[in-house]
Amino acid sequence: MSSSLSLHLLDLTATRALVGSGDDQLLRTIRDNFGDDLARDDEWFQHSIDNGAPTAYEALHAVVHGGPFSKDPDHAFQYGYA
Repeated sequence: MSSSLSLHLLDLTATRALVGSGDDQLLRTIRDNFGDDLARDDEWFQHSIDNGAPTAYEALHAVVHGGPFSKDPDHAFQYGYA
């Protein structure tokens, strides 16, 4: 088993403003630049997705649009990854 830590320098005000912003250009940019990562995450969490968890893109879309979010607490991890 291994672990890792990725650090990113962000403007917190600007980053927080993205949550619920409805910025479809941001979603397209993420999908275009990180589509392979989203697909890999979906493959990794396929069992959870089969049990109702949102896909990586669905979770990202919900975060950017301010919902709707799954009411199942077992699916919250996807929004954290988003």
